[in-house]
Amino acid sequence: MACAEALANQGMRIALVDKDAEKLAEAASSLPASCEAHTFCTDVTDRAALSRLSQFGQRPQRYPQAW
Repeated sequence: MACAEALANQGMRIALVDKDAEKLAEAASSLPASCEAHTFCTDVTDRAALSRLSQFGQRPQRYPQAW
């Protein structure tokens, strides 16, 4: 989370990934309001989910509804 906060403070877009939706929402809400944060509730041990996640940023505003 420290890395996400540091990058957010530099004006970067942030992608947060967690399989726990509640913790993910908590983490996103702790970032500065000016930060563009995208959240993805998925299990990073799932290869198919990681493949879909790798498309983040390549297809603006057309992210799948479910990861």
